[in-house]
Amino acid sequence: MKIIRRSVYSNDLHVLDLPISYSHVRRWQQGAAMSFCFPDLTEKEKKFLEFGATEEEEIEIAMIERTFEEHPIN
Repeated sequence: MKIIRRSVYSNDLHVLDLPISYSHVRRWQQGAAMSFCFPDLTEKEKKFLEFGATEEEEIEIAMIERTFEEHPIN
């Protein structure tokens, strides 16, 4: 199933084809635990569902965070 999510970081739309069904998504939306609804997804795929971010975006954000850690603003 193709999943379209808006990244919470960049506000960009991203598409990922995941091995899930609509019933899995509905169960998750109704409050069931992600690990119960999507046991076969990788952590990266679960993060995509939750935050809409790609792996590249997360790497970029981690690099920005590291820059701020190295050069704190006082």
